[in-house]
Amino acid sequence: MEESITQIIEKNAVVRDWSLKTQREKGGQPSGGEYTRGIFTERYGDIAHLITIRVDEQLIQAMVRFWDPAYQCFTFNQEDMTPTIEEYAALLRSTMCNSARYT
Repeated sequence: MEESITQIIEKNAVVRDWSLKTQREKGGQPSGGEYTRGIFTERYGDIAHLITIRVDEQLIQAMVRFWDPAYQCFTFNQEDMTPTIEEYAALLRSTMCNSARYT
């Protein structure tokens, strides 16, 4: 027998209330907003900021021409060059790179 939309909504409300009550009892905070963002940032760092970066297709096309996948570096006239983390951040126009993290 198929449930009505009202029954489904009521079940969802009961589950949500139970979840919030359980989290409070265990000393946690309810999920959502800043709390969730804080947990994500704590686990994964600033990787979410990559979503907001505009890709410069011409830059990527130029970089691909000089990329040597065998050595995983750029090759210019038999000179190998690998960007540092800070240089990658500059290429991505990102301020997420904190040099203290990588030392």
